[in-house]
Amino acid sequence: MWETHLRAMAAMSYIENHWNDANWDPGWMGPGWDGQWPEFQTTYTMMKGFESMGIPEINVSGTKVNWYDVVSTAIVSCQNEGGSWNYTVWGDELLSTEWALLTLERTVEKPVVDVSVDIKPGSCPNSLNLFAP
Repeated sequence: MWETHLRAMAAMSYIENHWNDANWDPGWMGPGWDGQWPEFQTTYTMMKGFESMGIPEINVSGTKVNWYDVVSTAIVSCQNEGGSWNYTVWGDELLSTEWALLTLERTVEKPVVDVSVDIKPGSCPNSLNLFAP
């Protein structure tokens, strides 16, 4: 568990350090061929990680940044007139549109940990009176 926490913190630090990089490698926002738009697979994977860990803000050069506001604004601002998004290094127009929409949907299945409790070890069945003093 601790190793997972350290890896997550290292990934978050990496994103914070490269947040404003105006390229797709290693950044999330990059120079498009006809302008600038995000790398949509990157925005999707950031959203999944931050949402699953409950991280609403990141620290970029000492400033708190609501990452979703920035990312979603960037995605919406570069949507094509027909409703699609431009291709990136990780996909054509269709795939980029799917990544963009999934990011904007902002849904993440939260991990659930099943915890079993044996109320009366050694007895079967385990009876429990919720109203007993």
